Amino acid sequence: MAASVQNDHNAILRSPLFRLETVFSRVTDSLFFASEKASQLKGSMGALVDITSSNQLEKVAQGRQEINQFSTMIADRIQQSSGFMNEIGHKRQKMNAEIKDLAQNIHSAGIVSLNARIIAQGHRTLKQGEQLVRLAENISGITDSASEQVTEMLKATEVITKALQKLMVYAEGQSLRLSDTVQPEVRALERALKTLDHALANSHEAAAWMNDYYRKAESDVMAIIQSLQVGDRARQRAEHIQQILHEASSFGVDSNESQLLTALADIQMEQAIKETLNDAEKAMTTLSALAAGLDQYQINNSALRKAFAERHELSNGVLQGEALRQQKAEITVGSPETRSLYEEICANDERLQEHSRNLNNAAFQMQLASLNTIIACAREGRAAADMIVISQQVNSVVSTVPEIFVTFSEALEGTKQRLQTYLSMHDDSATGDMDVDVVQMIPEVVTVVSDLLPKLASDSEQVARAIEASDRMLRDLVRDLTDSNRKSSNIRRKFPETLTLEPRFQRVAGRIRKLYTMQAERDLHDNLLANFVEAPAAPAKVEPTSGIDMFGEPEPAAAPAPAAAPAADGGSEDLSDILF
Repeated sequence: MAASVQNDHNAILRSPLFRLETVFSRVTDSLFFASEKASQLKGSMGALVDITSSNQLEKVAQGRQEINQFSTMIADRIQQSSGFMNEIGHKRQKMNAEIKDLAQNIHSAGIVSLNARIIAQGHRTLKQGEQLVRLAENISGITDSASEQVTEMLKATEVITKALQKLMVYAEGQSLRLSDTVQPEVRALERALKTLDHALANSHEAAAWMNDYYRKAESDVMAIIQSLQVGDRARQRAEHIQQILHEASSFGVDSNESQLLTALADIQMEQAIKETLNDAEKAMTTLSALAAGLDQYQINNSALRKAFAERHELSNGVLQGEALRQQKAEITVGSPETRSLYEEICANDERLQEHSRNLNNAAFQMQLASLNTIIACAREGRAAADMIVISQQVNSVVSTVPEIFVTFSEALEGTKQRLQTYLSMHDDSATGDMDVDVVQMIPEVVTVVSDLLPKLASDSEQVARAIEASDRMLRDLVRDLTDSNRKSSNIRRKFPETLTLEPRFQRVAGRIRKLYTMQAERDLHDNLLANFVEAPAAPAKVEPTSGIDMFGEPEPAAAPAPAAAPAADGGSEDLSDILF
C-alpha cells in the first residue's frame, strides 16, 4: 500500500505540467527572437518588394531596350566611321587630282593665248590684222579670268580638304574611343541590366510572399506569446501541487490524511492540465499554421538567393547617368567641332559652285573667241595659217575643262553626300534624351540586395529554425498534456463522510488553502475537504466608526451608513487569517 501511494506521488510529479514553464519559456524566447529577426527582415524585404513592383519592372524593360539600341548605335557608328574615313580619303585624293588637272589646263590655255597675242601682233598689217589682235587679246583676257577662277577654286578646295582631314581625324578618334572605352562600358551595362531584369522578374513573387510571411510572423508570434501567458498560472499551480504532496508526505503513507491530500493534488493537477490545454492548443494552432509555411518559406528564400546569384554583374554597370547622356549626345547630335567643320565645307562648296559657273562661262567664251579667230584667219588665207593653229590649240585645251570639271564635281558631290550621310546619322539616331533612371536603379538595387542577401543566408534561416523548434516543442508538450489528461487516475477520490484525522490536518489544510492564488483552486479544495475540515471563517464585520485595519491600528471614525447592519462582536473573532 505504501508503495502504491508513493507511485501515485511520483506519477503526479512526472506530469508534463511540471515542465510546462520550461517549455513555454523556451518557446517564447525562440519566438521573440524570430519576431525580432522577422521585423528586421521585413524592412529589407519591403525595400526589395518596392523595387520589384510592376512599374519598376516596366522601367527596367524600357531602359534595357534603350541601352540595347544605344549599343547597336555605337556598333553601327564604329563601322560607319571606318567606312567614312576610307571613302572620304579616296574622294579627297580624287578631288585634288582633278582640280590640279583643271588648273594645269587653264595654265596651258594661258600660255597658248599668250602665243596667240604675239603671233597676232605679227599679222597687224594684214587686212584682218587689227581684228586678229583684238581677238587674241580677248582670248588672253578670258584666260586670265579663268585662271583667277581656278585659283579661287583651288583655295576653296584646299579649305574643304583640310576640313575633311579634320573630320577624318575626329571620326577616327571617335571610332577608337567608342570601340576601346564606351562600347565595353555599354556592353557591361547591357549585361547588368539583363541581370537586373532577370533578377527582379524572378524575385518579385518570392519577395512579396516572404514580406507577407514576415508580417504574419510578427502578428502571430504576439498572439502565441499572449496565449502562453497561461504558463505563469500553470507554474503557480504546479508549485501548489508540489506543496500539497510535500504536506501529504508528512503523514503516514497509508493514512487517511495522505490519501486525502494526494487526491487533492491529483484533482488540482487534472484541472490545471485542462485549463492549460485550452490556451496551449490555441497557441499551437497558430504556431502550426505558421510552421506549415516553412517549406514554401525555404523555397522562396532559395529562389531569392538564386535570382541574385549573378549580382556581381550589377556592379559592372559603372556608367553614370550624366556620362551616358553625354556619350549619346555626342553620337546623336555630334560635337560642336564637327558641326563647325561641316558648315565650313558647305560655305566653301558654295564658293566652288560660283567659281565653277564663272569658269564654265570663261571656257565657253574662250571657245567662241577661238572660233572667231579661226574664221578671221581663214579670210586671210595662208598668211594667217599659224594663227589658225594657235586658235585650234586654245580650243583644244579649253574643251577639256568641262570634262575635268564634271569629274571634279562628281568627286565633290560624292564627298558631300557621304559627309551628309555620316552627319545625318546623328539626326536619324537622335530620339530624344535618354531616360537614365534605370541606370540609377542599379546602385539602389545593389544596396538593397547587399543588405538582404546576407540576412537571407543567416537571419532568415534562424527565423525558420526558431519557428520549427518552437512548433516541435509546443506540439510535443500539448501531446503529452493531452495524453496525461486522457489517462484515468488510479488515485482514490471518494471517501466516507467521516474519517479519523489527526488534529494538525486542520492546520495543514488551512496552510494549503492560503497558498492558492486562484478561486478555482480554492473551490476544488473546499469541495474535496468539505466533510473533513472546518469551513474557513468569514471576515468579521467591523463597526464603521472604529474598525481595525490589517496591521491592528485603529481606523479613524467614519460617518455612519444610513442602514448599517448591527456590529458583530469582534472581540472573540480569530483574526489570524486576516493578519496573516
